[in-house]
Amino acid sequence: MFTAFGADFEWLGKQVAYGMFFADDSVLDNLETELITYTAITCQALTLPIQRHLKALQSMGLSMTEIEQVTAGAKKIALWADSETKGWPDIQMLL
Repeated sequence: MFTAFGADFEWLGKQVAYGMFFADDSVLDNLETELITYTAITCQALTLPIQRHLKALQSMGLSMTEIEQVTAGAKKIALWADSETKGWPDIQMLL
């Protein structure tokens, strides 16, 4: 994914987003960061990253019911923002 957008995007994603923001747990803990990341990726309907972040949420102790509730909340926000949700993958099928 990174190479498709060039070295600048790769640097921005890895060093700034993951390095500076996500590595700093003084504001958000790891679970809070993962919930935000999962929701943002879900709203973009990015299937492969969704799978990775679903597994991360499970490894952090969230049940499938809780993950479904987070996904339902993301869907409500997306619909409120007039975003299409028909292409969202079924999370039950991803695990």
